[in-house]
Amino acid sequence: WTLWSGFLASLKDLKEATNANTLASQQTIVLPYNTGAKKETTLEMTNHARAPHDFIKIMQQKELEDKGQQRARRGTFLAELEYLFTIEPKDTEQLKARCVEYFERFSTKSLCFSDLRKYISKDIYQAILERIKDNSTLWENSLEAVRGNITLRKLERYLKIYTHQNS
Repeated sequence: WTLWSGFLASLKDLKEATNANTLASQQTIVLPYNTGAKKETTLEMTNHARAPHDFIKIMQQKELEDKGQQRARRGTFLAELEYLFTIEPKDTEQLKARCVEYFERFSTKSLCFSDLRKYISKDIYQAILERIKDNSTLWENSLEAVRGNITLRKLERYLKIYTHQNS
C-alpha cells in the first residue's frame, strides 16, 4: 500500500513539475508504476490497480476543461496510451479505441505519427479508417485535411500498407 501511496503522490508532483505535453513526461508518469507492479502483487495492490488510470482520466478531463477540445495538449492522452500498452496489454479493444480517439484529436499535429507508432497495428489502422469514413467533418478545413492525410500516409508506410500506386 505504501508503494501505491508514494506512487500516487509522485504522479501529482510530476504533473505539476513537468511539461505534461512531452513524451518524456508521460513515460515518467507511467513507468514507475510498470516496474512496481511486476515486483509486488498483493491483494491491496490489486484493489488499487486502476488508480493510475483513474488519475490519468482525471487529468485528461481537467485538460479538456482548461484548454477545450481544440487546444488540449497531448501529454495525458499519451500517458493513457502508454498505460494501456504496458500495464494492460491484453485489453486490445480499449487500446484500439483510445488510439482512434487520439488520432481524431491530434491527427493534424506533426507529431501524431511518432506518438502512435509505438501502439499502432493494422487492426487499429483499420479502425481509424472506419472512423474517418463515419466522420466526414473530422477535419474542419483543407489544411487540417492535408495534415491528417499526411499522418495517415505515414502510418500506412510504417505498417507497409500501400494503398496508392505511387507509394
